Amino acid sequence: MNLGVRAAALRELACREGFATAGELAVVLGQPEGVVALILRELVEEGYPVEQHPQLGWRFRGDDVADLACCVHLLGEGLRFSLHYVERCSSTQDVARALAEKGVGEGLLVVAEEQERGRGRRGRSWASARGGLWLSILLAPGSPVLLGPLNLALGVAVARAIRALYRLEARVKWPNDVEVGGRKVAGVLVEATSSPSGHLTAVAGIGVNVNNPLPEALRETAATLGELLGRSLPRRPLLARLLVEVDRIYTMLKAEPRGVLEEWLSHSSTVGRAVKVVTEDGEHYGIAVGLAEDGGLVVDMDGEKRVFRVGEVVHLR
Repeated sequence: MNLGVRAAALRELACREGFATAGELAVVLGQPEGVVALILRELVEEGYPVEQHPQLGWRFRGDDVADLACCVHLLGEGLRFSLHYVERCSSTQDVARALAEKGVGEGLLVVAEEQERGRGRRGRSWASARGGLWLSILLAPGSPVLLGPLNLALGVAVARAIRALYRLEARVKWPNDVEVGGRKVAGVLVEATSSPSGHLTAVAGIGVNVNNPLPEALRETAATLGELLGRSLPRRPLLARLLVEVDRIYTMLKAEPRGVLEEWLSHSSTVGRAVKVVTEDGEHYGIAVGLAEDGGLVVDMDGEKRVFRVGEVVHLR
């Protein structure tokens, strides 16, 4: 049996909440229904967490992120993910960096139930209580030129995963936030490091507010996906869909970085708005009009265009 079709069938189930019939899967996979049913039965016989209901169809068994351990390597077509799961850690960034220093390669995925010292951009702390999705991925973009676009690419991957699963209008705010209705639901942090061989690697941290409690101080500016949808959400489908999206856009980044910038622009909540950009040398006001090739934000300031590569953006309207 075609190994690509088998992996695609398992990927599709892992990314779904609930059941799907063989007919529904056949349409998505572009295969005859009988072939899909045979593949699903083989997956069950081989011990994969797939189960069948006589009326509802097929589903991936298990909703916890750790349930993906047996098949996480099949979720990417370009990247081969390997899961390192921990209940608690200081930061998934720290764990991933330590493993990279020991020689673990690209595709390493570190997931924690909670972080004691989760961090965001510019050294800020990131509230990382149990119930959220906290992870880091080890990547090897090769060129330092791709680090800026990589940050943007991962934001797009998160937004696309949220849109695909929950039909929420997730948008990206420069440089690394994902918002729904103007409230932050996720963030990205990319930290560059070197592998033992001296090659550039990137530890890409992603935090998504799913079912976790939020500090009272963040209640107006941030939200959880569970709050927005009015129910507790299983995190396994979100992690699976996110990895599929990361794999897709990372492949695009290495082949055609401009395509990543165009995708970011199509998901942006920043471009076209009046903004305040806060940097070390003060506050700057203007209209965000686009992106530079390296991912910097282009702001029109009374007819003069300036590119910001670092800074905090505030949407003014």
